[in-house]
Amino acid sequence: PTTSATMQKYMRLLLALAAAVAAEPLYDFSSSALVELTDDNFETLVVGDATSLWVVEFYADWCGHCKQFAPGFAKAAGNLKGIVKFGAVNAEKASKTASLYGVNGYPTVKVLMPEVTRNPYTGKLGKVAKDYGGPRTARGVVDYATSLLPSELVAAVTDGGLESFLSEGALPKALLLGSKPAVSPLLKSLALALKGRLQLGYAHGEAAPETATALGVDGFPRLAVVPAGKGAAESISYTGEMKAEQLLAWLTSHAGPPLPPKDGGGGGGGGGGAASLVRDLSESDLSSLGAEPHVLAFGDVDGLEALAEATYGQVVVGRAPAALAAKYGGKEAPAVAMLPFGAAEKAAKKAVPFAADAAGLDAAK
Repeated sequence: PTTSATMQKYMRLLLALAAAVAAEPLYDFSSSALVELTDDNFETLVVGDATSLWVVEFYADWCGHCKQFAPGFAKAAGNLKGIVKFGAVNAEKASKTASLYGVNGYPTVKVLMPEVTRNPYTGKLGKVAKDYGGPRTARGVVDYATSLLPSELVAAVTDGGLESFLSEGALPKALLLGSKPAVSPLLKSLALALKGRLQLGYAHGEAAPETATALGVDGFPRLAVVPAGKGAAESISYTGEMKAEQLLAWLTSHAGPPLPPKDGGGGGGGGGGAASLVRDLSESDLSSLGAEPHVLAFGDVDGLEALAEATYGQVVVGRAPAALAAKYGGKEAPAVAMLPFGAAEKAAKKAVPFAADAAGLDAAK
């Protein structure tokens, strides 16, 4: 009896200790670059964010592998602060979100791409989520995340090409003259954050001395903004620190107005009415389209919503500035053009024109 009572006492103690360990939170979000994500805020913070790349870990507090991975994941978040957003989901508490993303083991890391779409049947916002299967280290996560930042949003500028860069489109321009040949993850993230509001370009300073002279630059890295419709002589130089937060604040102050929310102002919860599946594309957007097939309407074209719903997930349907109709094969607006699959096929000269009526849209489909 004594032995049995002692064993029961020890068992109760062990269970109490196990419960205490299990209850200890894996992350202290108050002192971390990580964002605590829940069923209540995931759609608003992550899915509704069209200007950021998100790296999200699904974990459980009791999971041994999660505990081993946690320091590296938190370090990766700190290393990419201001460049890539990092969040963590306690999958046992946020079971709805974990189930939605097919999480069945811990830790699971997914990278959610910036582009936001709305399912025409459920009315829900959605994003492409890529599974991370690399090393469970800070370096592994950082390398994978930065490899997914879109590079096509940053225009390559060389000597002889500055005037063309400044005159293309109606957006203000910002040009970074850097000390390295490759575009940095920071600049890619800034271009993503300001997509549709400011066109960013990059020049390797040592290989572009004429460009540097035109902007009054005598050292690298140097960043300059040129207001819309202005020339290099009217450039404004940045004099602050080359850090993400300061750079974004300065560039935002010189950018165009914020774009309207894709859900019509109703937020991530769908309370603002059904969102249009037809994307409004600026001239800058047209220079950085993805690989999907596109149907573009220039000017007033009826039937776009029906086409977008019928081809959801297969074709991107967008409205483009009427003034660009001729560039994409139409004589004048209204006009319709189809861009075939593949990034290399997105040149305007490859566009296939169609009539701007129901028959034309059906043929484009």
